[in-house]
This record gives sequence, C-alpha cells and structure tokens, in this order.
Amino acid sequence: MSPPTSWQPLLTGAAADQARDAVEAIAMVVSDPSQLARMDLGPFYQSGQLSDNLSSGRAGLALLFSYMNQSRLWPQANYADEALSLLNDSIEAVAEVPMDGSLFSGFTGIAWCVEHLQNRLLNDAEGDVNEEIDQALIELTANSPWTRDYDLIIGLVGLGLYAVERLPRPTATQLLEQVIERLVERAVHQPEGICWWTDPQWMMEETRVRYPQGYYNIGLAHGSPGVVVMLALAYAAQVRREVVQPLLEGAVQYLLAQRMPDNPRSVFPCFCGFDIPAEGSRLAWCYGDPGVSMAIYYAGVLIGRKDWQQAALAVMRLAVDRPPQDAGVVDAGLCHGAIGLAHIYNRFYHAGGEQLFRDAALYWYDAGLQMRRPGEGLAGFYAYMPREERPNAWVADPGLLSGATGVALGLLAGISNVEPAWDRMLLISIPPGGG
Repeated sequence: MSPPTSWQPLLTGAAADQARDAVEAIAMVVSDPSQLARMDLGPFYQSGQLSDNLSSGRAGLALLFSYMNQSRLWPQANYADEALSLLNDSIEAVAEVPMDGSLFSGFTGIAWCVEHLQNRLLNDAEGDVNEEIDQALIELTANSPWTRDYDLIIGLVGLGLYAVERLPRPTATQLLEQVIERLVERAVHQPEGICWWTDPQWMMEETRVRYPQGYYNIGLAHGSPGVVVMLALAYAAQVRREVVQPLLEGAVQYLLAQRMPDNPRSVFPCFCGFDIPAEGSRLAWCYGDPGVSMAIYYAGVLIGRKDWQQAALAVMRLAVDRPPQDAGVVDAGLCHGAIGLAHIYNRFYHAGGEQLFRDAALYWYDAGLQMRRPGEGLAGFYAYMPREERPNAWVADPGLLSGATGVALGLLAGISNVEPAWDRMLLISIPPGGG
C-alpha cells in the first residue's frame, strides 16, 4: 500500500462520531474554570487551578483550540478566540509568574507554542514576542559545563527543539549550536556507541533510591532517543553537521545495541548501565518500543538512513503483534495511554502506508474511546496517577501530556485532515509519505 501524501482521517462512521463528541466534550470542560474547580485534578494542579505551561496548562489548551479551529469540524464555534485568550494569558504569565526554562513545564514551552501557532493562529505583523526568550536561553546554554538535565521534558533537548521551531532566525541558530555544544560535552562514549548519563540528582526521590548511581535512559521523553531526533533535526537544518553527524551515528548505534532479543515483553529496556538488569517496558511514547522506534525511524527519514528506518520498523512490527493485555496501557493519555499509542501508529501508517499500522491505530483509538465513562472524570476520561500521598490514583487531568487535552488532540488527528504538527513537541512529526 502506498503511503498517504497528505494527512487523512482514519476514523469514519460511528467511531468518528464518538471521537468528535469526545473532543467537543473535553473542550467544553477544560474551558470552564467553574467545572475544573469542582474536580480532583491530580498532583499537577494547585486548588483546582490551571498553570500556564505546555504540559498541563493554558498553553497546551491553546494548542487544542487552535487545531480544533483549523479542522473546521465545528464551523459555528469560536475556537480561535478561545485559543488566543488562553495563549495571551500564558504569555502574560511569563512576565508575572516564576517558572523555569523547561519545554514542558516552563516558559520555553509557552514560547514554543507562540512560535508554533504563527500563521496558524497569530499574525507575524504583531511582532516577535519571543526575542527576549531567545536571549535568555542563549545566556542559559552558554553555561559550561552544563549541570542540568539533558532530556526533552526539562532539559537541553527541549531547548533545542524550541530553537528548531524558531529557525532560521540567527538567534535560533546560535541557541541550537550551543545546545549541541552542551550535548557534546555531556556525551559518554561507550564501546557500543554514544549515550548520555542521567544524574541521580535529577530524579524523583523514589527513583534515586532505586538507582543511586544514575543510569543511561532509553526512553524518548527522558533519554537518548530524544537526543537522536533533536540532532537529526539540526542535521536536516544544516546546523553544525560536522559535529552532529558522528554524534548522531554513535547515539543510534548505542540504542540499537540495547535491543533485548530474548525478552518476550519488549525489545528495548527503560534503563541500562551500572549493572542494571535489562527489563522490558510497556508500549508507550515516553518509554518502550514505540517511542524508541519512532526516534530511530524519524532520524533515519531526516538524514536518509534507510537502514535505521528498517531496524525501527522491525521493532514496531513486533510491538503491533504484542498482546493488548500485555501492553501496559491503562488510561487514554498521550504520554503512555491508548490514544498516544494510536497516534504513534497513525504517524507510522501515514509515513509508510503499511496496513498493519493503520489497523493498530484503529484498534487503539477504539480502546481509548471505550475507556470513556460519560458523567465521570473529565468529559468521561480519567488519568492514572498513582502517588503514595494520594489514596485515589484516578484523577480528572485536563493536561496535554497525560490528560484530557492530549486525548482530544490525539482523537482530533484521527478525524481531521489537518496534519497534527503539534506533535513536533513529542519529536514524532514524520511527514506523510516521509518513509
């Protein structure tokens, strides 16, 4: 089967109607502060109040309403104004509310959202509101040696991704070059290839106790796969290719060397190094075979390495064959839930046209929709967030990464002909036909 050359909705008939109803219901709730104030919103929210960040706040909601507006599936709704209002609130918060510089929970994510929505929602004539952000991040990444995390969620990869979104501005090029320099400094050269060490001080307490020496992280959200995609994006943009290419090749070589051929549960582990037992993972974007394979495949597309693409596809085909009851999927969110898995398979289908990925996407869209319980949670959806201090692990999460906003974006990608370019922030935006 030939891959689609443009984005096409997979869901039709009753499934499309269910998805559209769920998206609309989520949008109604997340835009109503009075409804949110009555809910148990989980550990990322204070007194039922939304933050302004990309992962769990208003910037993420602005993305949802902007893409709903672009889809034209609700021609009578005024979703553009809702998106603008939410985004303006987030922009104002950058100057008024203390926040870090990370992509998913800090001011960099808000700035990424502003840049991403240029010509989708915003007008270039209004000026460049991100100039000061560029300068602040250039100053931050000039610090050497880099003593903070390197990952996508809170570290260097996230800053690099923001810089890629801002190209070809000179400040974006400078920022991206400095991110690459910091990654070079932190790179660990092993016999199997190149990787990056996660310092225990960056971990949650319970993880630090378990891994006192740190580890080499194999998850897309927090580890080397994120570095791989960010470096490939820099290479494709012709930024510091002489430095990027050997670093990228060494990083992919290392990831491929971590495959566990005899593990029946998964091919890639979550962590390795320091005599850590190689254990299988659930199927998810954040950790597990789908996320790691996506990173290797996408990098192969960006720099023209068919061997990387084929290696990634071999793992993904095994993931599709994995029994659903062994997938480790318990909720619907993007990060590690059913709709996130459907979205990854949808991207693979649009990239290469393989029927098995289309079928897998349809299966997981349906699984995610079946998790909906109207009248409960947030528009029928709960997120599973176990915490020792919380007796109830099921919460009504309005956020993008693990909650209802992300569910809505993933479902919208299944019913709209607008390419879901918002998933650039997840490092999985392989273009249709790109395989």
